Amino acid sequence: MLFSGGAIVALPAQAGTAAVLTAQFTGARPSATRIPFSISDKVSASVDVATGNLLVTTSELSLPGIQSDLQLGLTYNSLRLAAGAALPSGSAGAGWAMRVGQDTKVILNSDNSVLYLAPEGREGLFKPAGTTAYTAPAGFKVAMVKTSTGWTISDHSSNTVSTFNSTGQLVSIKDRNGQSATFTYTAGKLSQVVSTRGGAGAKTANFTWLGSLVTIAQAGDDGTPRSVGYTYTAGKLTKITDPTSKDTVFGYDATTGDLTTITNGAGKQTAIQYDVSHRVKKVTQQNPAGSAGTRFTYYSNGETYVADPNNTATNPVDGPQTYYRLNAQELVVSAFDPLDRSTAKTYTAFNDVATSTNGVSGVTTFGYDPAVNGGESLTGVTSATGAKSSAAYANTGASKFLPSGGTDGQGNNKLFTYDGAGNQLTSANSVATATSKVDYNADGTLNTSTDPRDNVTVYTANAQNQVTNITPPSGSSLAPVVIAYDGFGRLQAVRDGRGLRTTYAYDRADRIKTIQYSDTTPDVAFTYDGAGNVLTRTDASGTTTFTYDAQNRVTSRTSTSGGGTLGYGYDKAGNLTSKTDPRGTTAYTYDVANQVVSMTTPNGQATAFAYDANGKRTDTWFNTNTARTTFAAHTRTTFDKAGRISRTWTSRASNDATKVYDTSLCYSPYVAGQACPSASATTDSGVIRWSVNNLNAARSLYSYDTSNRLTAVTNYGGHNYAYAYDKASNRTSTKIDGVQVQGLAYNTANQISSAGYSHDAAGNRTADPAQGTFTYNAAGQMTGRTNGSTTTSYSYAGGDQNELVATTTGANTTSYVYGQNDRNGVPIMQSFIKNGQTSYLDTDPTGSPIALNTGAGVDYYTLDNQGTPTGLVNNTGTVTATYTYDPAGKQMTATGASATTNPLRYTQGLLDEQTGWLKRGVRFHDTTTANWTAQDLLSQLLKPNSASRYSYVAGNPVNSIDPRGLEDIPYPDEYDLPSEYDKDDFEFDLAVIGGGATIGTIVSGGSPYGGIAGLAVGVGVAFWADTCSMWCD
Repeated sequence: MLFSGGAIVALPAQAGTAAVLTAQFTGARPSATRIPFSISDKVSASVDVATGNLLVTTSELSLPGIQSDLQLGLTYNSLRLAAGAALPSGSAGAGWAMRVGQDTKVILNSDNSVLYLAPEGREGLFKPAGTTAYTAPAGFKVAMVKTSTGWTISDHSSNTVSTFNSTGQLVSIKDRNGQSATFTYTAGKLSQVVSTRGGAGAKTANFTWLGSLVTIAQAGDDGTPRSVGYTYTAGKLTKITDPTSKDTVFGYDATTGDLTTITNGAGKQTAIQYDVSHRVKKVTQQNPAGSAGTRFTYYSNGETYVADPNNTATNPVDGPQTYYRLNAQELVVSAFDPLDRSTAKTYTAFNDVATSTNGVSGVTTFGYDPAVNGGESLTGVTSATGAKSSAAYANTGASKFLPSGGTDGQGNNKLFTYDGAGNQLTSANSVATATSKVDYNADGTLNTSTDPRDNVTVYTANAQNQVTNITPPSGSSLAPVVIAYDGFGRLQAVRDGRGLRTTYAYDRADRIKTIQYSDTTPDVAFTYDGAGNVLTRTDASGTTTFTYDAQNRVTSRTSTSGGGTLGYGYDKAGNLTSKTDPRGTTAYTYDVANQVVSMTTPNGQATAFAYDANGKRTDTWFNTNTARTTFAAHTRTTFDKAGRISRTWTSRASNDATKVYDTSLCYSPYVAGQACPSASATTDSGVIRWSVNNLNAARSLYSYDTSNRLTAVTNYGGHNYAYAYDKASNRTSTKIDGVQVQGLAYNTANQISSAGYSHDAAGNRTADPAQGTFTYNAAGQMTGRTNGSTTTSYSYAGGDQNELVATTTGANTTSYVYGQNDRNGVPIMQSFIKNGQTSYLDTDPTGSPIALNTGAGVDYYTLDNQGTPTGLVNNTGTVTATYTYDPAGKQMTATGASATTNPLRYTQGLLDEQTGWLKRGVRFHDTTTANWTAQDLLSQLLKPNSASRYSYVAGNPVNSIDPRGLEDIPYPDEYDLPSEYDKDDFEFDLAVIGGGATIGTIVSGGSPYGGIAGLAVGVGVAFWADTCSMWCD
């Protein structure tokens, strides 16, 4: 329910020398806790629980840049109205400001201090520290310098330099490679902004004023115009008209001037009430369950109480609330939820989190050594159970604040080098045993990348700094990729190595309208409502139609491909309360902390849930009674202080002594005769080191190499396994009980090159010695398989493989129906038809499978620590299926009456019965070879472990999953998606979206659940150096 951290916003400004102005706690402050409210895909709103500030951010236009795009729009900060006349109105009236540009400036005080109105919605008061230098305030990791013509502000992490003229106006933002976005003023008003990538039209925006900002306009390189209009009434911004002529409307209190209503382009309104200090008291949004109001109460002792919309008491104190205790910097130091469970944080002088205490008193410590960069650089992380990682900073100049190396949670070394501009050149694991390299052009665009096996990819950019060609290493099936851009610098077309072309068309607000293919693949087309939600998607499967409530949540989905109308209901707090399909309605209930506590399917069978003080689900009772004394099955999961699973078991038939699965896990090396330590700073490695099957006392030991790849597992299912890899994490050999059972060779593109394997020029596997041959369309979808005399066809919805609609082998067709997205953003299978029988998959609100209803009966899932089905138990408590796997996920056995009915296998991958492959998100996973059958759309150029775009989870299947087919992540801590990946390890990555040899688009297939816009769109050949993937602001 809470959103913490930064979002790009901006502030109003004032030029010239002033009386002494002080900074307010406005904007997206580092480490602040904010509660978000859904408005539209272009407008966001949140309330800072400490200050009560309402922050509204609008995103009108985006200008492409080399290092980062420039977002143009407005922000509103309600506390700006409390500043009185000292800070005049911004570009769009009181409280409003441009995100970057006119209102981003420095104000010189009479005492020579400088108030910085930052492009992040924040204010900072810089005090003189000599003739030209200043001391930065808490939360600002920058250096301000007075120059002969004004000021410069240099950001330590990105190496960008913002230059201000003598009147305090922002005139340029220069990236680390000297490429500058420029800001031009006419008569004191911003008239033009020019960014760093694209043609003149794509990177240029022009501004017009009538006192306040009136329009932002562009004329694309192809002459296509687009503009944003701002309308005012009595000096107040009352309407923003976007480039598609949709209006967002604003209303105000006639007396105080506070922003009181926001109506999005679909006509849905959000209302805000304030106290006399312009702090938000209540936010109200319409909801099918009734008016949904979130209320805030502020106390002088430094506490804020928040009542969510389910608290309908006249006086909020008479109902459940969450309350926050604050420090002098208006940051939350402790929080107590409606069940009185508490968490706590402490902070550094830079407002970084120093310690974080979870609900079970587990303390994670973040080190900021004051002897290293003055204490502003993260130097170490120690988990609540003792696992440690570290970072060193031995660089000078542009890379001073970038890590030169460190150790991960397993004690393995990592080394990083940079060029003189601060661009990362290399990333090496374990004293350079595996090194990834990147080379740049002078303007910062990519020139070459070299994987740990010394295979070189070449990138060609045009005069507009756009990557237009990607040439893969020689010695593989891959052929060059050609990329084109439209007049606004958006990805327009990609010709893959096969010569097949994919073309994208957008509306003027940058939403994808159509995807067209040069072969016979049907187009994909989208329509949107005024809030940016996908209304319809038309594709090879037909038309899928969506409806939404006022808070942009999907309320129904209907597809002409089948499955009927799926309906969704929510309570006032946004919890999913009902899911309706052709069978009837599944109902969910919640406790006061918004944890789902029960689920009742259309047949009346109930599942109950319980949680620990950390909010982790500890118990699931399947087909149970109210007292939970009878049940078909019962799963219990226990966690350590760090929130990792330490044991999970499932019992059956109302008897917890009758277990069908029971495994304990330990993250420290095994010592004979000793139990697993609950916390050990010297032994906890952050990865699973041993496990015990408590049903037969079999103990398995896990070993890893210095790149954290699984190399050996002993006594796993009665066998010893050993694995070997090359430097790019391709698995080259597998041994069982000392006998090699598999050996694989790889070419320069990291494709399997052993006899019988082949790939097409776009990197798709076209031949497999055990599975036959395969065909693909221009969308990269696997459409056919032939193995001897057996042929299988595959069809999909959308522009990727997220939604496999049907497979047909001979006269047998299995079809699938999808509903909401799961917690990973992957569409949830709602039902499927196999052999004429419709089966339904019942899931909890996060998408985790609970039961399989086949019509003939109900089977409940028993899941291991990674969510892998290990068996099924029917509603009478009888085991109906048992599955076993090898350590890398290959299915070894499947027994029981329901074993073949269940479509989900290892880590919940969707089983293709013909090949045995598992479809995960947008790709198919071949568990036999530990490879994907197509390249990852995300190429992580400076992450040696992930250098191969085919290797499944970089060779670490015991500790990672990849449900989206895009990027490996630590496996969820029992129904919780990690909020930040690699938190215990330092990961410094350079990535290319759609890069490498199979340029594509990251489009979710048009499923709208999980983002207002509906599309997870990352189209374009953008790249970034992510040297702050953990905690940088």
